Amino acid sequence: MSLKAIIEVELLSETVFGGDGSVLGTADIEIQTDERGLPYLAGRTLKGLIREQAEWYSSFLPPEEQLDREILRLFGKPWEDNHESLRFGNAKLSDAIYELVSKHNIGAGEMLNAVTNVRSMTSIDESGKAAAGTLRQARVMKPGFVLYAPVFANTELSETERQLLEKAVKLVRHVGVMRNRGKGEVRCRLKWINSRSGSDGSAGEGPYYELTIYAHEPLKISQVLGTSDSSHALNSIPGHVLRGALVQAYLQSTGKSPAELETEEIFDPRKVQFWNGYLALNGKRGLPFAQHLFESKQEAKESKKQRSIYPALDKEYFGRIRHESPVRISRDVMTMERDVLLAAKVRKSSALHLSLLEDARRAGRLGEYRTRIYRYEALDSGQMFKAVVFAPVQTEFARWLASRKTLTLWLGGARNSGYGRVSVTIEAMRESPERIEALPLKPTGELYVLAVSDWIIRDRNGRLCSALDAGWLGEQLGVDLEPEDQVVGTQLTGGFISQWQAYQPSYSAVQAGSIYKYRVLSGTLDEERVRRLMEQGVGARVNEGFGRLILFTDWPYTRMEDHEPVSAGFEPGKIVRGDTSSDRAQIERIKRNLADMRLQAVTRERVAGWVREVHGGRINSSKWGTLWQISSEILAEIGNGRSRPESAVKRWERFWENMDDRTRNKRDPGLNAVRIGIWSLREFIFRQLEYEYTLDDWLEAYNESRIWNLRALELFFRQMVRGKTSTSEKVAEQ
Repeated sequence: MSLKAIIEVELLSETVFGGDGSVLGTADIEIQTDERGLPYLAGRTLKGLIREQAEWYSSFLPPEEQLDREILRLFGKPWEDNHESLRFGNAKLSDAIYELVSKHNIGAGEMLNAVTNVRSMTSIDESGKAAAGTLRQARVMKPGFVLYAPVFANTELSETERQLLEKAVKLVRHVGVMRNRGKGEVRCRLKWINSRSGSDGSAGEGPYYELTIYAHEPLKISQVLGTSDSSHALNSIPGHVLRGALVQAYLQSTGKSPAELETEEIFDPRKVQFWNGYLALNGKRGLPFAQHLFESKQEAKESKKQRSIYPALDKEYFGRIRHESPVRISRDVMTMERDVLLAAKVRKSSALHLSLLEDARRAGRLGEYRTRIYRYEALDSGQMFKAVVFAPVQTEFARWLASRKTLTLWLGGARNSGYGRVSVTIEAMRESPERIEALPLKPTGELYVLAVSDWIIRDRNGRLCSALDAGWLGEQLGVDLEPEDQVVGTQLTGGFISQWQAYQPSYSAVQAGSIYKYRVLSGTLDEERVRRLMEQGVGARVNEGFGRLILFTDWPYTRMEDHEPVSAGFEPGKIVRGDTSSDRAQIERIKRNLADMRLQAVTRERVAGWVREVHGGRINSSKWGTLWQISSEILAEIGNGRSRPESAVKRWERFWENMDDRTRNKRDPGLNAVRIGIWSLREFIFRQLEYEYTLDDWLEAYNESRIWNLRALELFFRQMVRGKTSTSEKVAEQ
């Protein structure tokens, strides 16, 4: 698939993109946000809105001119996995805004407040009053921002299809929820992009092809066990998922139909194998974390990057923590360096989805919509995985793969709903990426076998089993072996064949990360035999990523380091979002909002301190109200352009001159007796008018200290009035 167009969604009014998460938890109706705290419109939602408009437009055409075939071609059939239909990415703010967030490390909560507001609302009863218990708050995105959504297609669109898509996009006038309350008015435009569907350059000759997979969107790759309304994600990209996506890309690129696929070659593990994709650590392909590693209970409670590890297969070393409540170390992937084991956990995300049932969609705008709610867990976006295609035989598929340098694929489920888009770079290798240089074959008299994928293995009688037979393994390696110990986990396996819309049979399989220890009774391990066994794998479904194993003769690791996977700077296939003509104004607006928010936070802290330090004098609310009124009038005049901040000093000088005239011959000094800390009220006001706020250099241009000093005084006087507290009452309480 290749990028065909970008949809621009300009917000003309406040908009609510309904979501299931809450960054701040301050509103009843929260907005849908990403990890940066920025709102977005999900691709699946945008697709549904555009399809609805396309169907509405087509319904007004004469029967012989209606565009049912084009609608089916563009949007596919509901509730089916449509490989040929368009795919819509999430509509997000411009890249320039995301770069601003990353460059200045702006927090998600602060960024959310910079682009959204919280609105309150109630329901009105028959008497015209607010109904009891109906007060609600909704977070809305401010108008004036522009979001950009990519559109992908397998083939070139016909002129009729292009015109239909353009019209449907323009007809989208409202998005999000609360559309009948003035929210969600938008202006949508479609911009076509001239792009090539092929790849730049070639990967070269294998037989190993390492695929670096960058996830632009979450990957819904689910475990077998789940419910009808929820799913749980795997920790890796299975080989059968990768195989399906590559085969689909191969058919589309070569123009072949599924019936013309060379199944006797692509599904033969002797000719091609698809190895699982694991999280990349330190630029290398990770492996499933070994299950035999433990630590003491006390160390497990400590938060530290490096820790000591104790392999359960080493009885002597493991005995050091045997009486310290050993705890199994839980990580997802690891890489083996020469002196330390790097480990990490895969990031996952979950989202709540609302689906309209098929009969409701057919009913169109007049239909009564029935809905279904479900939750997907997925591998989080922004992560980098590495997989391997092993093609020892030159087949047509292998030659096609070698001719590609980059690919755009969709992996996993819900591919028409904002999930699954990845960019893939392909690198040919002569040596297997699973050959660990840090683990040479030494004559130690021991042999370790690590399962680096799930195994579906059977014994000599055809029954499922959980360990390799020592006799069979010895025959493969040319040595005499005896099983010594093992740490094994099992789980159900499965899969889904989208072409058939059917699930594969489930088996109880050896879990990746299981490890076995054998004693070498006689013979010498041969490098060539070990390499051959690692290439061919063990058990069933080797072509789909099952049966991978690594053999080594020593476990040298006693230290582990938690590693944070970094993929920054590596984002092939990145969609360019934005327009320089509008980006600048949006960024300026965000900067001003951020500056105001930070100044407001400092102002509130200052005012809270002033309120605590007020003492002396006998001042009632009326006199405080006079000060509040003057402050409000000064701010109003400045806001209307009738005055400038500098004139505030003269206004306060006139006020105090009048105050002195009124109190010159009176015993009660009035406001002159009030003190805030060590300063009199008069000195305090003039000092605060000269206060200088400080901001980060990149926000200093929006620092309006004089205005915020006036706002601080106005807030202070307002709080004194609303508190209805005189200084004499405070003294009495003390």
